[in-house]
Amino acid sequence: MSHRSAFLLLAAVFVLQFSRVLFQGEVIFPHDNSEELGLPSEQTSNRRISNRSFSDESNVFIPELANNLRSDRKGWLATWNPHVQLGRPAFGSVLSRAFALTNLLSAFTCNPFILYTALVLLTVGLTAVFLLLFLRSLGMDPAAGVCAAIGLAFTTPVSYWLCFVMFVSAMCWPVCLLWLITEFTRKPSWSAALGLVFAIYCWLLSSYPQVTILSAYMIGPFALIRLMQKPGTGRQKLWISIAMIGCVVTGFLATLPNILDLLSIARHSARLGDVSDSFFTAILPAAGDFQKHINFLITLFDWSWLGNAIDPHYPIPFAGLSFTPFYGTLIWLSFLLKNRRATLFWQIFLLVCLATTIFPSLYLFAVHYLGFGFSRIQLAGGGIIPGFVLSAFTIDAILRGELRLTLRSAVWLVIPVIAELIVALLMWRGNAFYVTAITITFLLVGALAWALRSRNVPGFVALAILSALFYGRTLILSWPLAKIHTSSELVQAIKSRTFDGGRFAIADGAQHVLPSNEESLLGLYSVNSYDSLSSRRYQALVKGWSAAGTGTYGRYFRVLNIKHVLADPTFSFSNVRLILSARPLRTNRLRLVTDVSGIKIYRTIPAPIGFLQTTAFQLSKETQATLDNSPDSAQHLVSKRVEILDDFQKFNVTASRQTTLFFLSQQYHRAWSAQNRYQPLQTVAVNNFYQGVILPPNTSEIELSFRPKVLWSWIPQLFFALVGALLLLRAILRMPAPRRQSL
Repeated sequence: MSHRSAFLLLAAVFVLQFSRVLFQGEVIFPHDNSEELGLPSEQTSNRRISNRSFSDESNVFIPELANNLRSDRKGWLATWNPHVQLGRPAFGSVLSRAFALTNLLSAFTCNPFILYTALVLLTVGLTAVFLLLFLRSLGMDPAAGVCAAIGLAFTTPVSYWLCFVMFVSAMCWPVCLLWLITEFTRKPSWSAALGLVFAIYCWLLSSYPQVTILSAYMIGPFALIRLMQKPGTGRQKLWISIAMIGCVVTGFLATLPNILDLLSIARHSARLGDVSDSFFTAILPAAGDFQKHINFLITLFDWSWLGNAIDPHYPIPFAGLSFTPFYGTLIWLSFLLKNRRATLFWQIFLLVCLATTIFPSLYLFAVHYLGFGFSRIQLAGGGIIPGFVLSAFTIDAILRGELRLTLRSAVWLVIPVIAELIVALLMWRGNAFYVTAITITFLLVGALAWALRSRNVPGFVALAILSALFYGRTLILSWPLAKIHTSSELVQAIKSRTFDGGRFAIADGAQHVLPSNEESLLGLYSVNSYDSLSSRRYQALVKGWSAAGTGTYGRYFRVLNIKHVLADPTFSFSNVRLILSARPLRTNRLRLVTDVSGIKIYRTIPAPIGFLQTTAFQLSKETQATLDNSPDSAQHLVSKRVEILDDFQKFNVTASRQTTLFFLSQQYHRAWSAQNRYQPLQTVAVNNFYQGVILPPNTSEIELSFRPKVLWSWIPQLFFALVGALLLLRAILRMPAPRRQSL
């Protein structure tokens, strides 16, 4: 097999894997969104699977993309999300045009479902290509490279997480860096340097932060090993290391507009506070539970005997960490290889990642001292790339005749499947088994033994493709775009009564419709939140509205305590006009306006406040003001909204002879600036949460603009485009002219 045919084979498997998306109009999405909008669920076929465990896509990724693609704004980039949390900064990562690839794809579509799907498919395809290129740079046989690339990109670890693009990116860009580091240490060039800078930029912006840190522990030592193994003088190695450090710094600087805003948000979040160890260990197999540990280890090898792992009824916990029988056996066989110098690093890293998931004390050490205290993940995911690299080493050794089928290797080969059989007989007896899956497992292992003995390249390739189809394609959650609901009678009823920016809130915990954060997709506005980095200001505010407050260290807020709310005289500052409840609410401060699909919609009395100008305020600190909404407060002055966009608002106000406060019902953020005919005005936090502006005497007009640092992210994108074009032009000019042939 040649490298050209290997790339063509990857393209064919890609088309086969995503044929429903490419040819049948489906998009990557976990459900039809019917239950979320108060509609009966629709199944397009009996085999269609919905799984709301992947609600991050439906509740966060798609709504955030919708806000970025469709928002009314002045700037080139959506920077503010007014739909949730009484307003908050929009995400400036892979879900934003601040990321170069997302910006590129947004030139072709403004549909968030299509753009997300295109981004996922692009990332998956690049993952396969980058691994094939990396293994080629290591000198492996093309068949070994293409089999490993099919395994990483198209089997369980990626296919299971297609609804979480940041995990897929966490596979793609580290592999790209491994390839470019290998090329750069062998022969430095400007094109490789630009590739390193761009890969670091993409890696930092698009990958899940904790997986980025985990990958750094793999990439850094690998680069050091490559430098140590490179032939040449110490001075040459020093210059290469300095050049790579320069690439890292440049790539980091390219992300700086995004990173600075993220750091500012994180600094005001509760997530970086005192989080208990139990919050982190909850993600691990139960400590001391032998059966759960065994289940975890066995499903690393094969998950199929108990059904489809993407099905919400799958009987045991599963997080998409599985190498499948073909690749799991190859990894297992890698411990028989004699080329320890090439495989030892990958084996050690894989085993360490597994150990930190099995032993809670090791995981907590990583949380406290190695940078994994931001959010919780199973660190076993860090072993996925090393595992598939090891599978390539094994196939390469077989094809070179360095590993043969002997009694020792045959016994070693069947140990994992025998272990799975023992676990099935002793621990999974109460579950239904799928004979087809069991048969496929044994056939794959048997066929691998035959391919090992015969060193048959088509055999290895066929096993890789079958593994992709059975252990990858069956896990893809996709739906026809036309079947995904984005509106309903309930949504329209709310929208028609809050058309000018008024918000709704929910007062019934038993009501599961309208999950937090879908408002951005539906065109609604609420006080709810689904945000790991919600501000401490927001949490303090909503804790006064609900005894439960925000859940999971500020990640969730959804349900009001109606007694607390009605007792709060400043609740009208929230501009909540509608309150939803499945049960009747008996109070003279709410008026029932309609009932839709069993959800009662109440209008608040007295009227909510969206903005106002007043003299009745106290300026306690330079950036803090207090506003009283009691009946005896001073009369408010007349003000009028002239223009409203997500990142810009303009008001006409009363030209008072004294200093006044302009109050706006949205969350305060320091990046909101105010001015009066080009004269800057002082912004303040009103009641420690809301946005306020101090108006000097005789002010008649104000403008508010949201200008975070992420707006400068066009600079690195322009840099990559220009430098890439120059390098391409340079390569074209250096191409030799075609020779003329004499007649």
